Formats: sequence, structure tokens, C-alpha cells
Amino acid sequence: MANESIPLFRPGQDISATASAAVTGKRCVAWTGGLLPLTSPKTLPTAAHAGAGLAIAGVASYDAPLGSRFAVQRGKGLVVTVTAGAAITALAEVEVGTAGKVIAKASGVPIGRALSAGSTDTDCFVELY
Repeated sequence: MANESIPLFRPGQDISATASAAVTGKRCVAWTGGLLPLTSPKTLPTAAHAGAGLAIAGVASYDAPLGSRFAVQRGKGLVVTVTAGAAITALAEVEVGTAGKVIAKASGVPIGRALSAGSTDTDCFVELY
């Protein structure tokens, strides 16, 4: 898998999704479509990069082109590798910036706490809320 995010700690379980737009691994994603009505056992929810300042479904496990399946890493307490969109200090609360990258919390929904420092386009560990 390209650009794979490997969790440091995983208390929950991943959820499979279909990319409703190209998704980059190690970035925050949000649901774009649900399962209902369930039309087939192969039907999956759809997801794409989360919007800046908004809530998330989880973090993409790896790169996924439009229409392909990928795993969404999620769960309170999950410690996962996420790409930073700006400088982040260790222990700072984070929110989603542009293109699903995390930034230090400003006015958006807090999605977790950085457990390591990061800078633009580098990876850092984030404990999800």
C-alpha cells in the first residue's frame, strides 16, 4: 500500500469505505455517503478528505483513487500517524486544515491531541478523540 499509516495503538476497528474522491493516506476523512438503504452486501459508505475545521470519520490508512476501497482508522484513543498541514507542537490539540491535514486547533472541531511535533507535510502521531 502506498503512503500507509500504521497506528501506534489501535483500540477499535477500521471501517472499509469507498473513495468518493481521491484520498491520500495519513489524512483525515469524513463520510460523504452512508450505507442506507443497504442494497448489497458489497455496499460501503463513501468518504473523502474532511473539510477544514469539521468533524472526521477517521484517518485514511493509505492512498486510494476515486472509486476504490480503503480502510478508515477510527476510534477514541487511537494513536495514528497523520500528515501535518502546519507546525504543530507536541501535546497541542489539533483540528483538520486543508486537504485533510491536521493543524493546531484554532476555531474548528478538535479531533485529537498531537503526541509528537510536526511541521508542514511531515507526519506526527495524533491521539484521536
